[in-house]
Amino acid sequence: MGIIYNRLKDLNAAETQEIKRLTEIAYEKFLRDFKKSKLIVDVHKFEKLGARAKSKEKS
Repeated sequence: MGIIYNRLKDLNAAETQEIKRLTEIAYEKFLRDFKKSKLIVDVHKFEKLGARAKSKEKS
């Protein structure tokens, strides 16, 4: 069946390449136990410090 990636466009080229590399390694192991299945990778990217965290700092 294969691997389906959701929201990879939110990542830069290096992050996308690393996600694909790690997923392909894990998928080989995954297929040993789950034949004829697909793996869906749903990417959510979060910044370390958001605008809310910065605005609540005490002066």
